[in-house]
This record gives sequence, C-alpha cells and structure tokens, in this order.
Amino acid sequence: MDKREVLRKAAEFARRAQNYLSFNKAVLFGSYIYGKPREDSDLDIAFFVDKLNEDADYLSLLITLNKLARQIDSRIEPHILYEEDETGFGDFVNKNGQEIILVN
Repeated sequence: MDKREVLRKAAEFARRAQNYLSFNKAVLFGSYIYGKPREDSDLDIAFFVDKLNEDADYLSLLITLNKLARQIDSRIEPHILYEEDETGFGDFVNKNGQEIILVN
C-alpha cells in the first residue's frame, strides 16, 4: 500500500472516530511514516486527548475504536494518548509521526 492510500485510510478512520472520541489531534506513526513497512505492517494512529469523558471507560472506548478500524482496514491500530503523557511516548509520536489533517 502506498503512502497516499495509508493517509487516506488514516483520515477516514480519524473522521469516523470523532463520533466516539473527542480528541485534539490524530497522528499516524510507525513504519509507514519512518520505516520500511511490510505488507503486514499495522497502521498506528494515536489520538491525543486532554481527558476522557467521565462516562467513558478507556478499555471499552478502545474496543469500539478497534471495531471501527476493522471496517476500514484490519491493519489500523488505534492508540489513545493523553496530552500530559509522562512516559515520553506521546512526545516520541508527536516528534516522529505525521499529523492527520481532517477535512470535512
């Protein structure tokens, strides 16, 4: 799959995810951005949030996003990251990933 197709699928997924998750930005990261993807490489997409709704259960939301992802491409792997991530992983994704631009 070429990068244009990857970006199209990532944008479609992020647009649909807006119905389930309020996020500040979505970032595509992983081998399709900074590596050499194989045919079976996944499409890692991080959603950066300030916090989840009080009603939201992190695991249930992740399951919902995974089901949504499978409707588009089984290789899409969603990740929910907090803006105030103290592990450094969010910084890594921001620095090395590509923000998904949503056009309505």
